[in-house]
Amino acid sequence: MDFAKLNIYCKHFCDLTPEKEQLIKVVGQDMMPYLSPITDAFYAHLMEIEEAQFFIEGKVEALKKTHLEWLTSLFTHEFDNDFAAHLYHVGDVHVRIKLPADFMTGAAVYLQDKLVHVAVYLYSKEPSKLLQVLQALNSVMGYNLQVMQLSYQESMVTAELSRFLSVTGISHKLFANMVAAYNKKST
Repeated sequence: MDFAKLNIYCKHFCDLTPEKEQLIKVVGQDMMPYLSPITDAFYAHLMEIEEAQFFIEGKVEALKKTHLEWLTSLFTHEFDNDFAAHLYHVGDVHVRIKLPADFMTGAAVYLQDKLVHVAVYLYSKEPSKLLQVLQALNSVMGYNLQVMQLSYQESMVTAELSRFLSVTGISHKLFANMVAAYNKKST
């Protein structure tokens, strides 16, 4: 995976500009005290969703710790190629545990809602700043979701291909040669 290319693509697609990245870091100091309560609320919410029980049962405290680290990273880390690689890996881990992709989308929407509430609470007396913060949060959350979901797509295709090759008995090398021949003939 070319993480530099992926990073540029996702930033561009989600309009995550250098100005928004900088603003997120600046407001991060104000947002930090609210991140742990957001994580607690998120896991309380997940525990109410029957389909989520399998994935969190007996692991809530460990998952909260990991989740809070990720949420904090949104306000502290550079959105560079290494961060894109990390998010991609997170998506891959979610695929390996067979977490449905819609869980990630639902989680992103839930968390964005909570972050918006905090931003409105903090900056409602500064409408111009509030608008900029909301736009930056939207871009950051979109970027994170997009990178992780692209990982999902790649991982799922790879897993399906492996199952197909296993069932059919076709080797990876033979399949690669067939694809190359098909691509050559198509051009």
